[in-house]
Amino acid sequence: AKSQEYRINQRGALPIYDGRYDALHPTSTVGPPVDLYYSGFAKFRDDLNDSNNHPPPEFVCGVAKLMAAAAGIYTDEDAFSSAVFSLLQVLLDAQCITIKNQDKTSADFVLYFERAILLLCELKREVGEGGCDASTQAILSTLRYWTQTDNEVASRVNCCPTYVVAFGGPWLAIMGAVVTSRCIAQRLTDFMWLAPQDCLLNRDHVHKVARTLFSLKNALAALRQQRPPHSATSPPEISDARFFPHPTSYPRAGQRIRFDYVAAMEKDPSCVTFHCQVIDTKEDIVVKFVSSYGKEAHEFLGRLLCAPQLFYCGPIDESRCSYGGMQMVVMEFIPGQTLSLAQATGSIIADNVPQVLTEVLTALHDEGFVFGDLRGPNIILPDDRSRSVVLLDFDWAGKAGEARYPINLSSGVKWPPDAQGLGKITSSHDDYMLRQIIEEYCL
Repeated sequence: AKSQEYRINQRGALPIYDGRYDALHPTSTVGPPVDLYYSGFAKFRDDLNDSNNHPPPEFVCGVAKLMAAAAGIYTDEDAFSSAVFSLLQVLLDAQCITIKNQDKTSADFVLYFERAILLLCELKREVGEGGCDASTQAILSTLRYWTQTDNEVASRVNCCPTYVVAFGGPWLAIMGAVVTSRCIAQRLTDFMWLAPQDCLLNRDHVHKVARTLFSLKNALAALRQQRPPHSATSPPEISDARFFPHPTSYPRAGQRIRFDYVAAMEKDPSCVTFHCQVIDTKEDIVVKFVSSYGKEAHEFLGRLLCAPQLFYCGPIDESRCSYGGMQMVVMEFIPGQTLSLAQATGSIIADNVPQVLTEVLTALHDEGFVFGDLRGPNIILPDDRSRSVVLLDFDWAGKAGEARYPINLSSGVKWPPDAQGLGKITSSHDDYMLRQIIEEYCL
């Protein structure tokens, strides 16, 4: 897990989608939230921030002992591991072991259940010991474990949700990892100072660490219950569901509408928009996951048949998990081509497209809304010729004077001169983007 090895891995065919990339060969390694693939990660995050999540007194006292042990400066890694990890196992109610992969590599400790790991832990006596980052090594070890041929059957049953713990001396971080068609890893906590605070009266700090580890203990117990039992005589059923998010229903007209995933709408690994099909009716729909959404603007254009009909915009599932504010959006699937694809394939683009786009934007602005991301990929030319154009992607849309751009704007797009990250979106910005489209596509 030295930086050179990590850099090579991140520019290779199987990078870890954890946001890190080789600076000499930049490429996006930002993946979808792991919470979308395993809801336990969302519950863990919420428990971390729940001020009413009070570990029992005996657990807090056990954490204080762990923190005292972590404060020591040890002669070698074995001494550190012996002093610290035995206490952690008791707190997590987890009997961890060391197992060797087929390539003879091994993580420091894993929690093994039903012939698969629930937790993987890497320890370093001090941060950066041996030129290694414990968190990076832990994630690489997780990927290595799940890609061994011995684990192929287990890895094809679900998305292999794994809690990953990294110790670097008195610093501890907890991560979550899933394996779909790629390995996605995210830091669920920052690196926490695990030793006692370097001052007296540090009760709040002990309780914060205790709440974190108590949440991890409960998360591991929940994952044990969800892990499918292994049978040597009856291999588990292989499922394509591991490639897709876990939500498979939404409320509509007082019922839960269940659906299957068909495919991601884009090949980009960060895509969180999916072509789905309702199980009972075989109706094609689009399901996407967003951090913000212009629901009112979408519904307004939907009534004008200039946007897909919006069926749902709300919580991701029936649990009380916050998912960090993410929402699920379900809408009509409209067969057709995007304006970008139509130009790329030489398809005929109707002469009235510029006029219709202008009319759609005018109607939107007159109603007090702005769109924000008016580009070729977000404009559909429907196969149904009764609809000239349909706008997609209302993530940025909203009320004029309120809607804002995201933090980062793509450098590959020519935005309005005064558009900036977190800046307000104006109707003049939409007009500027419309002129760009007319020029770019020679409309």
